[in-house]
Amino acid sequence: MELTANTVLLIAMELEKMGKTLYESLSQGCGNDEIAALASALASAEEEHLAVFENMRNALPLSLRRDVVDSRELFAQVASLHKDLLPSPKDILRIVRDSDFAKTVDMAIEVEARAIAFYADLSGDIQGLDQAVLKEIAEEERAHLRMLREARFLMTHTDS
Repeated sequence: MELTANTVLLIAMELEKMGKTLYESLSQGCGNDEIAALASALASAEEEHLAVFENMRNALPLSLRRDVVDSRELFAQVASLHKDLLPSPKDILRIVRDSDFAKTVDMAIEVEARAIAFYADLSGDIQGLDQAVLKEIAEEERAHLRMLREARFLMTHTDS
């Protein structure tokens, strides 16, 4: 699959949908109010990212949005990334079972860091508008990562 701004945004949008589903499931199934609130906030952030990426795609010149994207290739790419970027069901179950808020934040930090690395790796292989779009996507993810790291820092540096 050729990586163009259009295809990268389509992939990013699918990844945001998967992240949102992950966090919504965690929120609904964890049985811990603190974790549920964090997971719900993370799901909302993923939804916001999805809207940002949709707006970025809509801002592309129409000729670039018309790129023919084979849906089977797109979903194969997304499925492969799902394994690389998102935690395994076993890891999620362990976090839910333990009701460990810090581990939940650490898991979210890891997901964001992996996504940033993925986009950074891609941006070295392409040029022009396609590269600019990748950098913008990575910056959105970095903002999310900074928020999570700040929350984690506050958890370990505040008196309870």
